[in-house]
Amino acid sequence: MKELAEWTMEVLNIDPESENWIYDILLLVMIVFIATVCGIIMRRLILPLVKKLVRKTHVKWDDYIFSDGVIKVIGQLVPAIIAYFLTSLLFEIKDTIFHDLVWRVMNVYLIAVIIKFVCAVIESIDVITSQHSTLKDRPLHGVYQMFKLIAICLGIIVIIANIIGKSPLTLITGIGAAATVLMLVFKDSIVGFVAGIQLSANDMLRPGDWICVPKAGADGEVIDVSMTTVKVQNWDKTITTVPPYALVSEAFQNWRGMKESGGRRMKRSIRIDMQTIRRCTESEIENLLNKKLLAKEDLDDENVNAVLYTRSVERYMKKHAMIHQNMTIMVRQLEPDSEGLPIEFYCFCADTNWVAYEHFQTSFMGHALTIMPEFGLRVFQRSTTYHDFK
Repeated sequence: MKELAEWTMEVLNIDPESENWIYDILLLVMIVFIATVCGIIMRRLILPLVKKLVRKTHVKWDDYIFSDGVIKVIGQLVPAIIAYFLTSLLFEIKDTIFHDLVWRVMNVYLIAVIIKFVCAVIESIDVITSQHSTLKDRPLHGVYQMFKLIAICLGIIVIIANIIGKSPLTLITGIGAAATVLMLVFKDSIVGFVAGIQLSANDMLRPGDWICVPKAGADGEVIDVSMTTVKVQNWDKTITTVPPYALVSEAFQNWRGMKESGGRRMKRSIRIDMQTIRRCTESEIENLLNKKLLAKEDLDDENVNAVLYTRSVERYMKKHAMIHQNMTIMVRQLEPDSEGLPIEFYCFCADTNWVAYEHFQTSFMGHALTIMPEFGLRVFQRSTTYHDFK
């Protein structure tokens, strides 16, 4: 290439000894031209071929590593590397402003492209983990954001060191003196990064979890976990942002366990007018047996209507298709008070979907209320004192 530059100057009748700056410019133009041609060949021929080969493999991770974003940056990285090495080979070390400027510009350009490449690779790894069966539920997005931030900060330090002609270690030492200021500037990012690691390591939070954070007014599904915020889409479709460190330092409720268990708890109660509690007559018992509201094993020596009622409802619960039969099923009497005798129904709905769960509760409570008159019982209501279902 040097010979080509010298030949060009001879053709142009330029004395190389007297016009060294023209010779250097010709070399620079040739370097830029060769790097540009190599970049075009890389983008138009080599990288499309690599992309086709990657798509034909049976594994998926290489599809993400060689994603469109990474391939695009590789198309910029190759000419930058070629230009850097050609500059180091063809430009003699001279104490001139031009050579120093060219060398620094090449360094800065190469470092900038390398930073861009590292960030693209980190983004691809983020996509890989979001698709992985084990890691997709981990809040790693904020961790990768911090890695990108670290890469960018280190790259900027190296660029600044190259521009001012100092060692990066010297610059980092100087920055250490300003660590207090940096801690204040990046406080939320640093605290969020540490909190994100804690959330991930302890498996406290995953995208898609239903969480309740009363202090933040958040009650909905987690849609994003980043370095500084956790986005929660509430059930009214509004979005609440919560700092990650707030979820680590304060209490919040995660409903993931309910979804994974396959049962959603129902805990409802009604109040019976205690003046209607009595022993059932023989005819009432026979009527209940005929209507299959009771079985003979439910009877005892007392046959108190309130007791028989709880056994009837519990029998109904143990046969209901929507009630999870491997979880607690119970009907119990609570402590009576001035508003009657509370009867609590405790079980788990086998469908954790909100709409199906509410429909089940409505249907169940309708059954529990409508069979009460069969046992001679009435519901206590404060407004009218009594309500007779007969």
